[in-house]
Amino acid sequence: MKKLACVLTFIVSTAVEAQLSRAAVSITGVDTNPCTVAAPCRSFSAAINQTSGGGEVIALDSGGYGPFNVTQSVTVMGAPGVHAGITALGGNAINVSLPPGGNVVLRTLYLNGGGTGNAGISFTTGSGAQLHVENLFMNGFTYGVYTYWATRIDEAKILNCSTGVYVDNAGAAVSLTVNRLTVDGLGSTTTGFGLYVWRSATVGLRDSLIMRTQTGVLVNSGAIQTMIESTSILHCLTGLDVDASVARISNCLFANNDSYGVLAENNSIVESWGNNRMRGNPGGDVVVLPTGAYNTVPMN
Repeated sequence: MKKLACVLTFIVSTAVEAQLSRAAVSITGVDTNPCTVAAPCRSFSAAINQTSGGGEVIALDSGGYGPFNVTQSVTVMGAPGVHAGITALGGNAINVSLPPGGNVVLRTLYLNGGGTGNAGISFTTGSGAQLHVENLFMNGFTYGVYTYWATRIDEAKILNCSTGVYVDNAGAAVSLTVNRLTVDGLGSTTTGFGLYVWRSATVGLRDSLIMRTQTGVLVNSGAIQTMIESTSILHCLTGLDVDASVARISNCLFANNDSYGVLAENNSIVESWGNNRMRGNPGGDVVVLPTGAYNTVPMN
């Protein structure tokens, strides 16, 4: 009987230890370790598996940690001053797939697609869940952030990606809030988008810079509305293109785009608070096609 009790105690103790509130990874770690600070794992994937819902996984030192999937509420982050790198030359660097009510925070990570990766972050399963992206750097993907569900981005730099941020949901409302985003396409103005807003999406973009891509912000048919405030869109082909949707702009700069500053087309409505600045857009600072509208509204 005592032997059985000891065995049961060991099993329960092992199960408890496997669910950490704070797990750690290190370039000197081993995935068979318990993922503690004293004995870290090598990969984020192994550490997430040993972390309780709502817990944290922290990279202790600089290095590459490999792509990973997230299927539970968790914060994955690099420690202050640490370059926690994730390289995905094919596929996605981080896949997020959450149950309803799930909440994921990705903080201080460096994602590299090498020019061939699909997405830095892909969030395609998550009805009723939320993704928070904080202080991330992404380079060389087809998409920096690709999301179907509620997402908030604070302080991110996305370079050399065909599309910086893509938000869309064909069957349910989706919200995206973006603060302090930099998107630089680093190349031709004949391809790519800084921010692509599509079906069922409501978007707020603030204090951001988008440059050197085909369209700075495309608000496409089926989007609900997009609010852009205190944002500069420079050196694109078209700064803002609104197609059969609604956009509101305030205190923004549209300058030195190769064609249009703002384009309103196909029954779209662009509302300006009258405090935007436009300069050096040879096709026109504001171009309204016959079925579009550009209205100046008073600030209340």
